[in-house]
Formats: sequence, C-alpha cells, structure tokens
Amino acid sequence: MEKVKVVDNKNNEILVILDEKEIVVIQDDIGAIISEAKKLQDVDTDKNYTDADEIISRISKMLKRIDKTRKFYTDPLKEQVKKINQRYEKYSVPMLEADNALRGKMLVFRQKQEVRRREEEVTARLEAEKIAKKENILVDEVLESFDKESTIEADNSTIKKIWDFEVTDFEQIPRRYLVVESAIVRNEIWAGIREIKGIRIFQKEIISLKK
Repeated sequence: MEKVKVVDNKNNEILVILDEKEIVVIQDDIGAIISEAKKLQDVDTDKNYTDADEIISRISKMLKRIDKTRKFYTDPLKEQVKKINQRYEKYSVPMLEADNALRGKMLVFRQKQEVRRREEEVTARLEAEKIAKKENILVDEVLESFDKESTIEADNSTIKKIWDFEVTDFEQIPRRYLVVESAIVRNEIWAGIREIKGIRIFQKEIISLKK
C-alpha cells in the first residue's frame, strides 16, 4: 500500500493509505469495459444498440465508483488544505489591504507632484521669456540656469506605466471582444425562454441513462 502523509505547521497529520489492491481491481474492470466498447465498432442493429446501452450503463457506474474512491482519499486532504489556507489568510489579507492602501496613497502623491511640476514649468518658462527678452539671450539658456526640483527616488519601489482599459460605451465595442455566456443562455432556455435575438434555440437528441 502506498502511504501519503500531510503535516501542517501544528504537526496535525493526515495519513492517506492508497489501497493498491482496490486500484488494481478498478483498473481491471476499466480495461474490460473499454475492451468491450472497442469491440462494438458499429451500432447498426437492435442488438448492437442494446449492447451499447449496457456498456454505457456500466461506464456510468464505474465513473461514479472512481469518483467515490477518489473523494475518499482527496476530501480529507482538501479539508486540511482549507483549514491551512484559512489559518494563513487571516494574516495575509490585512497585509494585502495595507499594501494596496499605501500604493494608492503613493500614486495620488505622485500625481499631485506631477501636476505641480507642470504648473511650475509653465511659470518658469514665462519668467525665463521675460529675462531672455530683457537680456537678449535665449530662453533655454535662462531655463538652464534655474534650479530644477529633484524627483523622489525610493529605495524599494519604482514607477512604471502599464496599459489598462475601462469600458466607456458597451455598444461601441467590436463583436470580437464580446463573449456569449453559455451558462446564462442555457439557464434562460431551461427556464422556458424560446426566443433570443441572434441565437437559434432548438432541440437535439442525447443519450440519457435511466435512474
């Protein structure tokens, strides 16, 4: 038997023992079903149809068996992972909130600094033009003589620009960027809706196993 052990930081252990014998039995049963399905190459007679019906019924039962066995092993692990995530989320969530708040304040400060810098540039140029005209020199020469305000250089972060977007007019968005929510459409159809503009609603046959 293969053993899988999960240990958290509190030394809580979950020991999962995989039953190799059970796995071998499942593999053998799967192999037999798949073999029979492959032998039935065509469904062109009443007998073939009933044989196929029997095989898909066995496949359905086997899938349920596999899923039940899988969950027997994975559910305890998922529950333990859930507990571990919850334990650490109570530390990480407030940290992320603080991080986002500070980044927002830093960006607001940078934006205010940029507005002030542009205003000061306009004022400096106007002053430089007056001096240049009075002394008969170039405006750029005057500007070069002015003291320039230094920008903030942080030790741990920098500013970079990235491309982003926001929707301003949904009706103007090209069709290639629009996605049909299939789940919503199907829910509407199941609820009884039979007409939706741009969508053909129709019935089709599927094979459904009897309960």
